[in-house]
Amino acid sequence: MRWAPRSLSVLAAAALLAAAVFVGGCARRAETTRGPAVERSGSHGSLHYRLRSQISPARVTLGDRAVWRLTAELSGAEAQPGTFSHGPADSSLEIVPLEPPSASRRESGARWSTALEVRGYDIGRMPLPIAWITATVAGTVDTLDFPPDTLYVDSLTTAITGSVEPDRGPLPTELRPADYAVAIAGALLAIAAILVALWLYRRARRRSRVAARVDDAPQPPEVTFLKSIETLRAEIGSLARDEFYEGLSLAIRVYVTAVTGVPALDRTTGELERELSTRGSDADAVGAIGAMLRRSDLAKFARHEDPLVEAREALDGAAALSGRLHPRVEEPAPGSTPPPASAPPRAKG
Repeated sequence: MRWAPRSLSVLAAAALLAAAVFVGGCARRAETTRGPAVERSGSHGSLHYRLRSQISPARVTLGDRAVWRLTAELSGAEAQPGTFSHGPADSSLEIVPLEPPSASRRESGARWSTALEVRGYDIGRMPLPIAWITATVAGTVDTLDFPPDTLYVDSLTTAITGSVEPDRGPLPTELRPADYAVAIAGALLAIAAILVALWLYRRARRRSRVAARVDDAPQPPEVTFLKSIETLRAEIGSLARDEFYEGLSLAIRVYVTAVTGVPALDRTTGELERELSTRGSDADAVGAIGAMLRRSDLAKFARHEDPLVEAREALDGAAALSGRLHPRVEEPAPGSTPPPASAPPRAKG
């Protein structure tokens, strides 16, 4: 006897259905079932119970709403449902009450139920928190745990079903006169911005060149000397006295060298005073220079610490030296003839 292919397909489907029913019955007997609902039953003394957890739908997309319904059936004339609680939820789960708990009496016991709204914000299998209810029978309070349940989050968005029209390529678009005007205006603005940027760049370069020429121009010795004095005045509070007076002595000697031509950096204080006096410098200026250099030597070598007021007075005295020294006179080169002096005009008579 030969079986047609269609008959074989029907027999295979029936066998799979029978196997599924058998596995479901075994799981129910083990107090846990897989699928949209799980149950647990048992007894504590004279209390008989059946607890049911159902998540609908069991599979959702990210952030979609699912309803978690919990049901408890208590057998016994004196059985009374109590308070309901659940453990902390995972950070990717959002659980809020949907229906307040309700209880009803029956001849054989009581029935209790509640519903919660569940949303999952992660992909994959997400176990729901543990939930429990208290029950009272003959003055005894028992805690009944609902069977564990799971929410499955399959994907980010719902799959698109239905017919989709074939792609016919990009749709042709026509530009309006206003579109051309906007494009031309944008191009003109871009060109104007580029020209302004070039003009600003060239102007900045010209200013930098002028500033560089001004900075490179030689400055009079008095200007350089007074700048050094003002720098020391600004740093006097942060410098030790020996460092301060060393800078003051260096500024005075450099100034004297630049004005008179005497190598003040290579002379002692006494030698410098004698050489300046020989060249006919102002006696008061020479004396002031000698006094300041000796005071600086005292602070540098003897570690003399004078008050801040006296140090500021020393700066004022050094600044007063500006313009009081005679500039050096260029001597004629050997063999050269000095220019003849102009003859005095004759008197007319």
